[in-house]
Amino acid sequence: MHRRTIAAWTLFAALGGVAPAQADFVAVNIAPALDTIYYADLDALPVAAQTPVATLAGNFIRGIELTAEKTGWYVATSASAGSPTGFYRLEDGVSTLVAPLPFTSTASGALAFGPGEAFLWWIVDPPVGDDSLYRIDFDGTFTLVGVVAFPGVTTASVHAAATDPDTGLLYVVETASDSLYVVDQVTAQATLVGPLGVSVSAIGGMDFSLDGTNRLFYAAQTVVYVVDKTTGAAGASVGSLPSTTSGIAAIPGRVTLKTSPLQINTPVVVTLSGGTPGDPFTLFASPFPGYLQLPGFGVVRIDPFTAFPVVSDVLDASGGYTFTAFLPNDPNLIGIPINLQAVYTSVATLTTRFTNATSGVIQ
Repeated sequence: MHRRTIAAWTLFAALGGVAPAQADFVAVNIAPALDTIYYADLDALPVAAQTPVATLAGNFIRGIELTAEKTGWYVATSASAGSPTGFYRLEDGVSTLVAPLPFTSTASGALAFGPGEAFLWWIVDPPVGDDSLYRIDFDGTFTLVGVVAFPGVTTASVHAAATDPDTGLLYVVETASDSLYVVDQVTAQATLVGPLGVSVSAIGGMDFSLDGTNRLFYAAQTVVYVVDKTTGAAGASVGSLPSTTSGIAAIPGRVTLKTSPLQINTPVVVTLSGGTPGDPFTLFASPFPGYLQLPGFGVVRIDPFTAFPVVSDVLDASGGYTFTAFLPNDPNLIGIPINLQAVYTSVATLTTRFTNATSGVIQ
């Protein structure tokens, strides 16, 4: 896709060419603190202590994706303490059931964002048949794409999935063959990338880093690897988590972005919160999330939407920022989807992070 070079270098210059951030993840703890998520810096393993982020409703968490530090989506395939199975919204650490699952299954499963984070992919072993690929829309609608066909594997079991933010490819780990595959999102046909080179079990998780390096981290129970997405090789372990995990998820950023409704001829209020006073940021809008590698900086989602200005400033004394934009009174803008996002730098640690992407359709 075409990307605006001038806008991209504006982002780079505004942030001073800082070094890429370390990967920042959460991991689902399945024991002893059942179904909590805790911080896990996968570049600094082992994790010295578990810092809880949130306690998840339900049990048997089969995949989690985050749009902010304590906000995202997950699937629980077993009831727990009065919480039913289902597709859950996690918002500021609070779980809300969105919809029940189409069937009850405590088997392996995995969750990953679809292209542009516009929906989710869920791969699960149903009560009858083999692993199946479902699309989950954020309103809780489940759509079956098909049974995932793994060449040469008769009884497949997927327990980890991740969508490459650069290419949109859906990667999965299949445990019967101990291999990495790419799953076609239209046909559900799996194509072998290659063997991991390590033996895995039914519990694990996978996600790409959001620090500009686009590494594919894979956690098998407690052991963490960086997987080569071109060969499938897991290589040597980069360390261990303190607890067995059934899922890991990269944190897009700790500064949260919210926006008022997107309407023409009406002020649009964008609010950043949760940061450190004085930290620089750049806020931008795009018709859909794209990705651009900035030298010495990392990956920035950027396909500038010219009707919305790029804003570079610093967080105020509260660690936040409020900006008001004005969409032109142009009926041709109505119905256009845009995504707002910011990238910001910690002055204290010289690391760069992304906020959540907030999507909307212009009214």
